[in-house]
Amino acid sequence: MKRVLSAILAVVIFASMFAMLSTVSEATTTYPSITANSIRSANIKNANDSIIFKFVPSYTGNYTFTSVSNADTKAYIYDNSWDSVASDDDSGYDRNFSIQAYLYAGSTYYLEAYYYSSSIKGSFTVVLARSESCRHQLYTQSLKKATKNANGSLKINCSQCSVQFSKTIYKPYRVNLSASSYTYKGSAIKPKPSVVDAGGHKIPATDIAVSYGKNTNAGKGTIKVLFNSMWYDKSCALVKQFKIAPKGIKKCGFRTVHTYSGKPIVPTPYYYKTVKEWDSYEQEYYTWKKMTAFRKNVDYTIKVSGGHKQVGTYTAVIKFKGNYKGTVKKTFQIRPKAVGTIKSVPYSATSVKFAWSKVKNISGYRVDRYNYKTKKWKKYKFTTGNSLIIPRSTAKDVDVGIRVFTYKKVKGKIYYNDGSRTPYYWGYTKPNKPVIKLSHGDYFGDFTIKMNREAFHQIQVSDNNKFVSNGVHWAKTFEEFGDKKELNGASAQRYYVRVREYIYNDKGNLVMGPWSDTKAIVTN
Repeated sequence: MKRVLSAILAVVIFASMFAMLSTVSEATTTYPSITANSIRSANIKNANDSIIFKFVPSYTGNYTFTSVSNADTKAYIYDNSWDSVASDDDSGYDRNFSIQAYLYAGSTYYLEAYYYSSSIKGSFTVVLARSESCRHQLYTQSLKKATKNANGSLKINCSQCSVQFSKTIYKPYRVNLSASSYTYKGSAIKPKPSVVDAGGHKIPATDIAVSYGKNTNAGKGTIKVLFNSMWYDKSCALVKQFKIAPKGIKKCGFRTVHTYSGKPIVPTPYYYKTVKEWDSYEQEYYTWKKMTAFRKNVDYTIKVSGGHKQVGTYTAVIKFKGNYKGTVKKTFQIRPKAVGTIKSVPYSATSVKFAWSKVKNISGYRVDRYNYKTKKWKKYKFTTGNSLIIPRSTAKDVDVGIRVFTYKKVKGKIYYNDGSRTPYYWGYTKPNKPVIKLSHGDYFGDFTIKMNREAFHQIQVSDNNKFVSNGVHWAKTFEEFGDKKELNGASAQRYYVRVREYIYNDKGNLVMGPWSDTKAIVTN
């Protein structure tokens, strides 16, 4: 039965008179090929892993697959449909499997090899030979590991016949990288090495272990390659340096509006960093941009024109250093401090008085008024004082809305405080005596009460001009915002109506206005 493959391997072929020698990589996406009269060495990095080789015979006949190992090994041969052709667990004989199978030229076969014990990991060799007569039982006659300064050698003999396989194991020679220089990115840079031996052959990734040093900041990073294959001595270590160049900065984030504080202001440049986080509820990753400040005197130096303390416009020259390079010029403004809380009190029946805290080091205040009809703000008045009496513009103005901007004039230019930070206040006028009109509705018993302006109204309707309920008499009170109220009463009935305005003042207390004149209507 076919075993589940846990890792797929890559292969490098070493030519020789009798054999081709290579190592299987567990990171490739296709099955590595094996050819007749070849030897391969494979690293099992994780216990219970297996290795699968692909084999397409050039000739029809007997082929022998044999392992040489210091631990029990086992293997299966499958055809192109993944049906088992042959298998062997070596029965403990020399700890090697040996499978002889009759294979057909041009057909595809697979050899899956692994350690018999699921707890073992390490290296072993696999030999494939054309053999019409001998089912090889192989053993290692001699293995001389390659060192940092000298080549090694491998000789494998068959205990049943005179066949011998041998190969030079070339010493590691050079580490190649995809580039000699990389750009700083804020995290560790780990270029993948390509290692070549003294014979010009690429050494597979499974034969090496890679570590890095000083590979985050601009400067010289280091990559160190160690060799964990059975063919290489521990001295076979290669070290290569690569350059990490500073990242060029042509623009950066920069706050361009600041508020006067009486102290020199030096803005901080920033950038947006992509952050990746795991959402445990959605069970997925999501990314977002995080504003991150550059480090002063580490990532940059900055010089600002003038005193950069008073209200005005200033220029900052930012020179990046360390992990960054480049010069950026930015301008920013210091604007006046905003007013604090605004208070209001009814000044008269037709106006309201606003007052706000005084602000130092300014030329004055600009007051904007809200237009309830157009739903827009409009400049209303400039003043140097910190209070203002504002009348209602029409009789329908229930309340008055203002906002106050501080400003300062510097060299002919006016600087307003940041409008988004300017407080505004809604001030309510004193309730007035309403003027009302009564009219018949479209249906029997219906009538309409019309007030002279929009406001919060308390409306009383009664069948008597005393507005009391006793005996056969009744009275009812309605709360309504607006300038109209439609009611449904009894047909041919006389009703008395009176209305008054009300508001809640700054302290939240209810303020009632005077009652309107009483009006009467007889319904249809």
